[in-house]
Amino acid sequence: MLPMVGFNTNILTLQNGVESVEMISSVVSSRQILGGTIFIASEISEPGVITQFGNKTKITLGELDLKNSKRSQNLKNIFEKTNIEATVTNQILTAIWEKYIALVAISGSTCLTRLPIRTLMEEKTTATLIEDLMEEVISLAKAKGIEISKNVIARHKEFFQNASPKMTSSMLQDLEKENRLELQWLSGGVVRMANKIKLPVPINQTVLAAIKLYENGAPKLVT
Repeated sequence: MLPMVGFNTNILTLQNGVESVEMISSVVSSRQILGGTIFIASEISEPGVITQFGNKTKITLGELDLKNSKRSQNLKNIFEKTNIEATVTNQILTAIWEKYIALVAISGSTCLTRLPIRTLMEEKTTATLIEDLMEEVISLAKAKGIEISKNVIARHKEFFQNASPKMTSSMLQDLEKENRLELQWLSGGVVRMANKIKLPVPINQTVLAAIKLYENGAPKLVT
């Protein structure tokens, strides 16, 4: 797609994880990139076909230099014409990392247990696992100079506790279907980034170790 990107092309990255901005910046100028998060219930129902559940989609976007801009507002207006709820923030890195905190916790815990998140929140032991996963991501974010809201764990726990009884994670859905997993960008990403700065993240390391063999589908057993 690089030939389609011109000097004035704006690129809004909405991928899960927190490393996409850095990766895209290695190919195009960082001034062309906006950070963002998206909240949508969907799945890849077949190759080339994405099915959305419900009609609610929310996008948060902002400039990487944390300043307000005309193009951010223009993008917001474009999204809202398509019934997508859009918000512009001057704290986009915080927004990206706070979503990452929840994603790492829900993907890791549901894949380890093969159970819905609300069921896990009802049991003290697994609820503690979820909180510990979030705490490790928060420690990593702070070590990287990212400002995190003091109530982020409480907000995520409240969401998990009030989620649909059947709600799991997209990574568990992929695991059950023997698809490739996002592991390297979720708990795997936490471990990779933490290792670079020698920050212990033992809970995410355990998640990575436990699920690693399923990363590219069902593992082949040694015979």
